[in-house]
Amino acid sequence: AFGLPNHASLCIIYAYSGMNASSGRCKMLAEERKSAILEILRADKSVKANELAEQFEVSEDTIRRDLRNLADAGLVRRVYGGAVPRTPVARTYSNRVSKSVESRAALVQEAIKLVQPHQTILLDAGSTGETLAMCLPVDIPLTVVTHSLPAAVALIEKPLVDVVVLGGMLLKETAATVGTEPVIGYRNIRADLCFLGLASFDIELGVGVLHYGDAEVKTAMMAAASEVVALASVEKVGTTAPFSLGPISAIDHLILEGPVSDLHLIESMINKVTVLDNFIE
Repeated sequence: AFGLPNHASLCIIYAYSGMNASSGRCKMLAEERKSAILEILRADKSVKANELAEQFEVSEDTIRRDLRNLADAGLVRRVYGGAVPRTPVARTYSNRVSKSVESRAALVQEAIKLVQPHQTILLDAGSTGETLAMCLPVDIPLTVVTHSLPAAVALIEKPLVDVVVLGGMLLKETAATVGTEPVIGYRNIRADLCFLGLASFDIELGVGVLHYGDAEVKTAMMAAASEVVALASVEKVGTTAPFSLGPISAIDHLILEGPVSDLHLIESMINKVTVLDNFIE
């Protein structure tokens, strides 16, 4: 547990003597307290305002203000009674496509090494699924099933690839379908590989996404494949999203763009982890 800094008593004296408790040393205390809160959050994966108030010997209003400031800075996500690790920011599809192009291309090139002729593969929604579709070799016969409209369009130029597009309601943020139709469609398929995109990845909190409909479809995809391959940038690791796909052990093969903390723990929970050498300094 974190102890109260030695100069905390000074702030208490300032408060009772009418001195400016927000000046100088007390401002440092607030910043140190928020840093300590982040450390606790990294270790425990959630914090409660009442417990933090007791631990730091301040009011719950003070802790709630700290959590609000941390949330405004994009460092945590506030929940009822406390906070959890930050949630990735939802972006439009065009913004996703234009972001981290180099690292995404490297992830995709590694993933394509797993593809064998005559396999049935499932391509997830999002920029990663579209890039996978674009980069699939033109000389390998495959069956590709997807609910991603951009991925389906990218496969038009692949003459040896049979494409199954699952319909449904269009989720504009991912440019893909959601709802009963794609869920049932995936449940009726037995595939070799599922290439999965993630919004968040955390050792204790599992993997997650930002939209309920997206979570339903991804869950059906994962259940339909013999091997689930997830591609993740390092910025996704240690984050949480509102809708869970399950523990990280639900992934069979994780491809990371670079090294992350607690890699040994991740490797103990997932059958295979590939870390791209190009991003190791």
